[in-house]
Amino acid sequence: NELVGQNVKILMPEEHASQHDSYLKNYATTGVKKVLGVGRQLRGRRSDGSMFSIYLTLSEARIGKRVFYAGHMRDLSAEEQEQERMMSILSSAVDPIVQINEKGIIQMVNNACCQVFKYQDVDLVGQNVKILMPEEHASQHDSYLETYVTTGIKKVLGVGRKLRGKKSDGSFFGLYLSLSESRIGNDIFFTGILR
Repeated sequence: NELVGQNVKILMPEEHASQHDSYLKNYATTGVKKVLGVGRQLRGRRSDGSMFSIYLTLSEARIGKRVFYAGHMRDLSAEEQEQERMMSILSSAVDPIVQINEKGIIQMVNNACCQVFKYQDVDLVGQNVKILMPEEHASQHDSYLETYVTTGIKKVLGVGRKLRGKKSDGSFFGLYLSLSESRIGNDIFFTGILR
C-alpha cells in the first residue's frame, strides 16, 4: 500500500499539512485535546492532488508507551454534489425564493428574488427578512416568528396569501406568498416562494 509508512500530511491540503506536525507536538506537550473525539468537516487531498470534502473523527489509543491515532474519514463528495444540485434548482427557479431561519435572518435567496426586489444576494443574506416588507408587516414579523416557534400554532404556514413586497428603492408591489417549514437537526427554516 502506497500510504503505509508515509506521513499522514500527504492526505491534507498544504494549509493543514504545513501545521500538522506542530499540532501533534503541541498535544504531546500540553495534553490539551483540540480535535480528538470531535468530528469536523475538512478538505482531503487525493493522490492526483485534487481536493474533496471529508468528515473526520480522530481517536487515540495507547498500547504500552506507544500512542496511535486513528482517523475515521467519510467522503462527503456525494453530499456536496447533491447540495450543489439542489442549489442549482433553487437558483434557477423562475419564482422568487427566500429562506430564513427562526430568527428571521435570510439564509438564501435565488436569482429571481434578487431581480424582483432589486437587490444583490450579498445585500440580503444575513439581513432580517423585514427588509423586504412594508412597515406594517415588518414591525410585527419578529413577534410572529417567536410566537410560532414558542407555541407551534400555524397561522400562515402552508397557506398562500396576498401581501406587498418592498423593493430596494422603497417602492411596493403585490405578491402571493406560499410559506413552508423545514427542520435540520435543531434548526428551523422557513422557505417562501413568491409570485
